[in-house]
Amino acid sequence: MTEKTLLYIDDREMNRKSFKWSLDSFADDQKLGEIVLAPTGEEGLRLITNDTHIVVSDFDLGTGMDGIAVLKWVQENRPDIYRVLHSAHLSSSEFSEKAQSECSPHILLPKPFSSDKFVQEMHELLAHGDATQLPQ
Repeated sequence: MTEKTLLYIDDREMNRKSFKWSLDSFADDQKLGEIVLAPTGEEGLRLITNDTHIVVSDFDLGTGMDGIAVLKWVQENRPDIYRVLHSAHLSSSEFSEKAQSECSPHILLPKPFSSDKFVQEMHELLAHGDATQLPQ
């Protein structure tokens, strides 16, 4: 099986480390080869490779692109990659609707999140292959 990479984008170093730590067992079960961390949307987009299978982006990335802009770029340029928006704002239905209409994330992941629930959702997505193979 080709190794798959999950890219996590968050401007806060503590959040990046915590996310990676909470998902290390998911990577270890051979569904993923690596979890790559990026502090900005621009850096995250530079780190996307042919092995990138999932991009998880926080909404508020400080300066530069926000998470919706990052995932919109992924949607338009790499539709094979699963898109996950991670935010504390997801309790607002207005924000969730905006995210869905602008970048169509496959998962809206609230902060804080349950790593067990997220891992289960990742397993379900990866069972389909890449994002272009999801049933409509």
